[in-house]
Amino acid sequence: MRQLRAAMGDSGARAAVLEMVVPETGADVASASFDMQMFVGCRGRERTLSEWKSLIQAGGLALEEVVTPVSRKLPWIYDFRGR
Repeated sequence: MRQLRAAMGDSGARAAVLEMVVPETGADVASASFDMQMFVGCRGRERTLSEWKSLIQAGGLALEEVVTPVSRKLPWIYDFRGR
């Protein structure tokens, strides 16, 4: 996120990230499955909204909007800008 922030400079640019958000507690089978696939495949993991907010803020960015597509139960799209 810091590299993205540096690339944005003072241009007023915004960024959108398409990424699943897992619930803070009680993840459903689909969310848990994606999380396990991320871990096994590349030592990554899916994140909760509070974890995403922390990452975005630590990178010097401000979260503007979280969008939940109509076809999904969980939010997937983040819109953020430089602070």
